[in-house]
Amino acid sequence: MTHRSFPKIMNLGLRNLPELKSICDGTTSWDTLRQISIDNCPKLKRIPLQLPLLDNGPPPSLREIRINQQMWESLEWDHPLARSSLEPFVKFLD
Repeated sequence: MTHRSFPKIMNLGLRNLPELKSICDGTTSWDTLRQISIDNCPKLKRIPLQLPLLDNGPPPSLREIRINQQMWESLEWDHPLARSSLEPFVKFLD
């Protein structure tokens, strides 16, 4: 399995990517990620995020996740606590 690190990316925006199924094979680290925005990516099922300190709560840099409610509920996460740890940051798109 491949692991990629993006130590300086602060915003991840995925929009209007109807064929996107995953960001990459393997896992990715986003130590400074502040915002995630996902809109109109109907085939996206997995976000392979390896976020720091997830076992102890959400990552300290994260501020907001903007996503459609149906997509949020259908996403698969690598870490068993990801969904519950990240839910306080979710703002659902209309």
